[in-house]
Amino acid sequence: MPENKEKETQTVKRRRLLILNAVLAALALIVMTAGGALAFQPPLTILQKVVWAPLPVIEGLPVTYKIQLHFNQNVEDVRLLDVMRGKQDFISGSVAATCGTKLVVTQKLDTATRDDIEIKLGDIPASTVCDVFISALTDDDSAGTRILNDVTVYTNLNNFKGTAGVAAVVDEL
Repeated sequence: MPENKEKETQTVKRRRLLILNAVLAALALIVMTAGGALAFQPPLTILQKVVWAPLPVIEGLPVTYKIQLHFNQNVEDVRLLDVMRGKQDFISGSVAATCGTKLVVTQKLDTATRDDIEIKLGDIPASTVCDVFISALTDDDSAGTRILNDVTVYTNLNNFKGTAGVAAVVDEL
């Protein structure tokens, strides 16, 4: 009889350990995938950044980037921070958007290898697919180098919403 009780106790302990291991594995999976979930926070459902034109990117010629975003609910005070790195210079007056109630563009940083541009779009209604275009001029001696462009989206809802980026190698003229 004591042997059966001991076996029963060991079986219960094993079951508890198995359940605990399963719970810990599930928690670890949730924690590991949370980084991906944080890349786009609701209500932002689409955020992508692409080199729009020309392809390939040619030294000494303008390059245009396209930022596409989509919100599944009304958002206010949408603001983008666009960071250009590499041998390229932001072309002032080149920003255009298909959405937003107001478009205000401010160049926050202008150095030889980095330009920070703040783009205020204002309010965007739900289910609007918004395209924002921004251009830069590649340097004459930029062939073979990489240019990078990142965008971060901010709104009035919990502030940060997402980030996306693109990189391209500049070809010779």
